[in-house]
Amino acid sequence: MTTKIVRFFLAVGLLGAAQSVRAAETWALLVGVGKYQNEQLISSLRFPAADATSFRDALTDTQIGAVPKDHVRLLTDEAATRDGISSAFDELLKANVKPGDRVIIFLAGHGVTKGVGADAKGYFLTTDVSGLTSQALSDSALSLREFSDKLGQLPAAEFILFVDACREDPTPGRGLKPNQMSDVLGRGLQITPQNNQKPASVVTFYACSIGQRAYEDANLKHGIFTYWVLEGLRAGPVPEQADGAVYMNRLATYTRQKVGEWAGKTFGAARGAKLSTADDEDEIVTQTPEVVSLVAPPLTADLQPVMLMKVKRQVGQTPVDLDTPKLLVTTIPEGAQVSINGKLIGASPVNGNLPDGECRVRVEAPGYETEERTIKSLGGYQVQFALRLKPGGQNAGPQLDAPSAETYQRAISAEAHGDWEIAMAGYNMVREAAPKFAPAAERLANLQRLRGAKSEAAATLAELVAQVPSAHSYSLLSRAYTALVENNAASEEAPEAASEEPKKSGGLGGLFKKKKPKTPAKSPVDANATLALNAADQALKLDKKSAEAHLARGFALIAADNGGDRQNEAQMEFGMAVLLAPGDAANHNGLGYGRRIYAILKDEEARKPELQRAITAQKDALKLRPDFYEAHLELAFCYHLLGDSDSAMRQYELANANRGAASDKDEVAAANLALAALHRQESQKAGGDKQAQENAAKGYEADGTEISPDLSRAMRLLGHVGLRTRLVDFLPSAVTRWMDPASEVKSKIRNAIPIPNIPFR
Repeated sequence: MTTKIVRFFLAVGLLGAAQSVRAAETWALLVGVGKYQNEQLISSLRFPAADATSFRDALTDTQIGAVPKDHVRLLTDEAATRDGISSAFDELLKANVKPGDRVIIFLAGHGVTKGVGADAKGYFLTTDVSGLTSQALSDSALSLREFSDKLGQLPAAEFILFVDACREDPTPGRGLKPNQMSDVLGRGLQITPQNNQKPASVVTFYACSIGQRAYEDANLKHGIFTYWVLEGLRAGPVPEQADGAVYMNRLATYTRQKVGEWAGKTFGAARGAKLSTADDEDEIVTQTPEVVSLVAPPLTADLQPVMLMKVKRQVGQTPVDLDTPKLLVTTIPEGAQVSINGKLIGASPVNGNLPDGECRVRVEAPGYETEERTIKSLGGYQVQFALRLKPGGQNAGPQLDAPSAETYQRAISAEAHGDWEIAMAGYNMVREAAPKFAPAAERLANLQRLRGAKSEAAATLAELVAQVPSAHSYSLLSRAYTALVENNAASEEAPEAASEEPKKSGGLGGLFKKKKPKTPAKSPVDANATLALNAADQALKLDKKSAEAHLARGFALIAADNGGDRQNEAQMEFGMAVLLAPGDAANHNGLGYGRRIYAILKDEEARKPELQRAITAQKDALKLRPDFYEAHLELAFCYHLLGDSDSAMRQYELANANRGAASDKDEVAAANLALAALHRQESQKAGGDKQAQENAAKGYEADGTEISPDLSRAMRLLGHVGLRTRLVDFLPSAVTRWMDPASEVKSKIRNAIPIPNIPFR
């Protein structure tokens, strides 16, 4: 009897324990802002509030999302203040989310990027935002980086974000000036879960790809992206037939197809007209929603698609076929070689298609331990791996002691969060403790470069070469010296111009009234060019087959070229880099850059085919790395020189959208000034909307001025590219005066900048 009683209570206890296991729950914070308190500074949108409200209705519908109403917080228009969003986050998510739960975030409204390179930040405009200056946004808008960091502190197992936030320019009256999805906005919404024992799944679904706009439709009364997301949930062939499960990759495939069909119908006529002038269909503006699955280490072979919900509505159609799976690998440091199943696909950040089934991803870089992971391909996703390589292996130098290793990791974390001062101090501490530890010096030099301290970056790398001489470190040093040549040349005052056009005698001298002294002193530009060449030569002595060294030497030769007589030698170096490492987009970019630089020395007829060859090389770079800032900027220059305004405008816009990878604010300002000139040129054509074009031009001028208030260097950059005659009639004389009238053909090739400034590896 006693035994039976014990068994009874044991059974009851086990049952109670089983019943106490908490089921995973879904929590959702939805924000839609179309109306702003300061309507004179921020243009209204029509449908964000309707988008967020309809998304709430779908989530709480018992036949669709079946999420309890008290698990969903909706903030629209006047309720969607920055403090309101913060309070909702704390009250709903921070107070309730438990391990294993799912968190859904929906943002519809204006998203804005400010700044350049390492200082660039992305914001979501709340209804009470006070203005669009960098200071006003910092004070009153929602910082996406800070919002993502708060999300990363939650212990959820799944994070699913919907972002319908890149539309027209938020400044009233600039309808022709797009507000494109930028790399900075995407980077700002990367959640890194920190409170989980197991890796959490993070999926972000953007309304458009980088460089595109997200459109609204008055007939549908929604943003296009949100409308088709909702249709997929309510009625589309998205759920699995067996259990009604809606997976994000299948929802993404359906939404992409439908948005693409809408764009084809809406822009069909304009699309056909533009195809007659653009080189290929890639030049045409469209809207392509993009879903990114961010996988945090450790990467596992049992990676599964993320389920949004299980619908209870009738499911009678076969689900749509999934798009081809894609892979995006980003690494710290950049430039690591990435292979899939033994085949090199390029240097990070790199995009590639994933084959079906299990795939072996290998990532390696000089001075770091090689990383290998086995994953399953997931149709419909762009799977993004963010890997922080561990120092070690060849050229890394000694292993760090425990305190230095901790300092190094803290510095890397500080860098990832934009705390540059903390990161640089940390890298310096590690260098002092372990002078031969190459990664710390490389990271420090890269930050110095991004912060505009190019001389300090070169000094840091010179110290590295003394401690750890290698082809890799010498190549980095060479590029640092070349960047100094670029910087000094662009900062020089415009020389006094000759009163008549220079004679095309084959040489590049004799363009200016002032004669050179017979024994000129060696300038800092000359000295840095020589140092760049010497460093590249040392790199090749150590490794003749280093593509990185050949690339560095190509740039150094152009920096040292006084009359165009090193053209063949420089282009051979770029060609060798491509031959040795065809999977590295940087090498194709270098080849195209060399072709464009020397093309501007030729007469108009001979120039055209060389510029077309430069375009081909840059397109090869973009096939490997679609969001390559330098390649887009180079394409813009080439098209602008050829007089292809539509293609030039598109590439300037794409470079602008990828300016988070830029390191020179004057270069980004120059792209905005070029866009202003092209819009003003369009305003003078018959049949167009002259006022709209003029408003867009003024908008780009204002953006360029905010990025770099002193536009003198930006204008010299454009003059050195050879664009003076295409700009002088379309920009204010106050800025065109900075362009040398003779800069179409400079006395030194090295002044034909900018030189692509690839991040140190």
